[in-house]
Amino acid sequence: RRRGRRDRALVARSAGAPSEGWKGARRVRRGMTRPGAMTTEGTAAGRPVSGSEWSRSAFSGGWDKRGDTRWLYAVFFLLTMAQSLPLTAIQVVLNRDLGLQERPEALNRFFAVEFSMSMLKPIYAAVSDLLPIARRRRVPYMMIGGVMYAVMLQAYASVRTIGQLYAAGVCSVIFYAICETGADGLLVQLSGEDPRRAMSLQADGMLVRSAGSFVATALSIPLLAAVPARACISAAGLFALAAAAVAAKVAEEPVVVRANDRAVWRGDSPGGGAGAGFAEGRDRG
Repeated sequence: RRRGRRDRALVARSAGAPSEGWKGARRVRRGMTRPGAMTTEGTAAGRPVSGSEWSRSAFSGGWDKRGDTRWLYAVFFLLTMAQSLPLTAIQVVLNRDLGLQERPEALNRFFAVEFSMSMLKPIYAAVSDLLPIARRRRVPYMMIGGVMYAVMLQAYASVRTIGQLYAAGVCSVIFYAICETGADGLLVQLSGEDPRRAMSLQADGMLVRSAGSFVATALSIPLLAAVPARACISAAGLFALAAAAVAAKVAEEPVVVRANDRAVWRGDSPGGGAGAGFAEGRDRG
């Protein structure tokens, strides 16, 4: 037992937590560090790091995929609000302003084309897997999708012709799907290899989306009574921008850079700490 305690204490010191000893190492291993807490342990320079960053432990040898999901759920909530809030206002613009109420076949054709863009989510996911941005596969695409969805809602609010309607409608669905696909993929990554946790996270995500849809629908009723339909569509872009801003807070495991078939860690040197992120591979030969 004493030998086991000494071994755990040595592992904890190699992770940069000498003051905690083997008890601190056990807390990290069990995931007992408070999510989002700021600490100076875990880095050789003693800089403050978040609880999500400190969740990288010497025992797992990498990022703890079961980190905090509060920011990610906030993205789901805000993104769903941005989608649900202007639905009634869009119907008003289509039927009254563009006259599609008298042309149901044209309306059905538009919705069919618009819906087909959301069926391409596997392609959006493959692009984010193959083309990481700033060594991240999900968060940058969530941010880009949220910002561009807000821009497309502004274009949606100013459509005057059928051609403009198709351009704004198709592009808005594409960027919404990009943001949502990134959030869904990151939620799966956070669950790790635990199927029970995966089911729990997915269920909580659906509850958050349902809550966002309910709040947006309730808010759209007085909003449409107070402002024109086009202004309501434009206002929904604020929630898309908020979703993009919150997405920047979501912690994501950086892409592993491999050199000579081994992972290269930032600060991987004799006597250096093990948990400060990944470093760029300098020899890729």
